[in-house]
Amino acid sequence: MTLGALCLLGTACTDDDGKDVSSTFNLSSHDKQYIDQVAYINLGEIEAGNIARAKATNTAVIEYGNMMVNDHTQAQSALVVLASQKNHTSLPTQTDQSHKDMSTHLNALSGEAFDSTYIYMMSEGHSKAIALFQEQMNSSTDAGVKKYAAQYLPVIQQHKRTADSLATVLYPR
Repeated sequence: MTLGALCLLGTACTDDDGKDVSSTFNLSSHDKQYIDQVAYINLGEIEAGNIARAKATNTAVIEYGNMMVNDHTQAQSALVVLASQKNHTSLPTQTDQSHKDMSTHLNALSGEAFDSTYIYMMSEGHSKAIALFQEQMNSSTDAGVKKYAAQYLPVIQQHKRTADSLATVLYPR
């Protein structure tokens, strides 16, 4: 697709086929920030899930780690496509410091201490992600960004329910 018209602020922008592409290039700073936050989350969850696959001692925790790697890899792939469609070329390729700190903390643990800490971290992290996705669905100005949030919110909610269930069954406080 090539642009067949010059896109000026406040005017329609169409490609050679007359299709409106103006929303492709007009992400709000709020939507860009959300996309970056989600990239950090996905990359951090993949990293933590890989740690769980290697270090967890409980089979259910290992399976949860597998689910995190698989689901967040898929979500990150979809996010990369969305960012590309929206011409958001500065998508993070590494996670943020808070997720790096989480990985460092997890790597220092072993046995049941690792398993329970990982599950409780997943429960807390997914609570925050649910709030982020719900807020984005209500406030985004971009249909594609809203669609992404709506598509992955149920997945995140399932991750939270599973983490809560594992915490209750395996590691009651």
